[in-house]
Amino acid sequence: MRTFNLINNVDQILGVLKLNLNLQNIHDISLEMIEKLDYFELLELFPAFYINENFKKIIHLIDSEGYYNIIDNSLEKIKETEKSLSTVHFIAYLIGLKYKAISFEYHPPLFDDFIEIIDNKIIKHKAKLNTELNDNFSIKDSFGLFFIHDKEVALNIFTKFVISKLKKYDFDTLAIELIMSKDVIFYKIGINHIPNFDHSNYKDVSLLKNDDQLFIEKHELCKILREKEYFNADYPLSEYTEKDLLNTNTHFSNFISFQNEFKQFLYNEIGEDSIYNNINIGEIFLTNICIELPEYDISTLNHTNIILKKIIKDDESKIRFIAFFIHQFDLGYLTGITNILPIILSNYFGAQLISKSTIESYFKRPLNRPKTLTKEISKIYKIYQNIDEQG
Repeated sequence: MRTFNLINNVDQILGVLKLNLNLQNIHDISLEMIEKLDYFELLELFPAFYINENFKKIIHLIDSEGYYNIIDNSLEKIKETEKSLSTVHFIAYLIGLKYKAISFEYHPPLFDDFIEIIDNKIIKHKAKLNTELNDNFSIKDSFGLFFIHDKEVALNIFTKFVISKLKKYDFDTLAIELIMSKDVIFYKIGINHIPNFDHSNYKDVSLLKNDDQLFIEKHELCKILREKEYFNADYPLSEYTEKDLLNTNTHFSNFISFQNEFKQFLYNEIGEDSIYNNINIGEIFLTNICIELPEYDISTLNHTNIILKKIIKDDESKIRFIAFFIHQFDLGYLTGITNILPIILSNYFGAQLISKSTIESYFKRPLNRPKTLTKEISKIYKIYQNIDEQG
């Protein structure tokens, strides 16, 4: 039989509560609790309030300042933990803490204050994560996409991220790393789904449930990561990185305005064929040539490519398509694209349909543009001139 047992704070206090305590003992215990307990230890102890007279007396001795000190003890531990975790894993850890806290049946004083502190940390780091996942991110952090995007969009981006990594890793090696990363994040979060949230709902306790199946679940990710064929599909420009694509801030004077005009151009060209799943394919195309990991699913990206290739295969339609971009460039709505855009268009459609050198010469040497192209550019200019005059 052991002569020594290592006792944690909670077990030690529970043991002491069984003794006959005088007022000095009770006072000393309350001071020790204020100094050394964290809030989760207090949560574990609090059921004793309803069954142990000694604990009732201790609790009544602790004032608001004492409870805030206990909360501060927790915050110190949280601060130390943050140092060793990425933003994605820290958010998962915080959500896990919140879930653990609200799972206790009995809540000590300042419980709502404690939860609010955790909530505020969660949304603060979510804002940081939004920025981090716009840049290059690691395999272990890729599951953070499900914190910031709706389930379908996150899954689309995640799929393309994996496809991009398969150009560097074999599937088995990548799958092992993804599975390990998945296990870590679900261990930290403590629930079987990854909630998507923003400033409007980050405090909602319903995020910790998935009754409406709005969030990706652990079993869904497990299934996906076992299916090699799921990641075998490809899409246009999948090998491109951010530096190879157009930048919506630097290459466009006003990206939203450009996108709206391009969508209208396509609708004028092919009517209802420009709409797919209630989205104008112009929006899908521009996402494909501007965003490294497009939010649309692979079938949508490929469908858009097929429809646009039909336009390019018709000589007159191709001239109008090219004329639209040159018109935007001539007016200064597209800038710094004379080298990068011809490469993108040639790779997107195939060199046999659009030659990089030919398109590049149209941008750089206006006098060398064929008459048919110049005529179409002039038509587009007159259309917009009439619109401006009518406006």
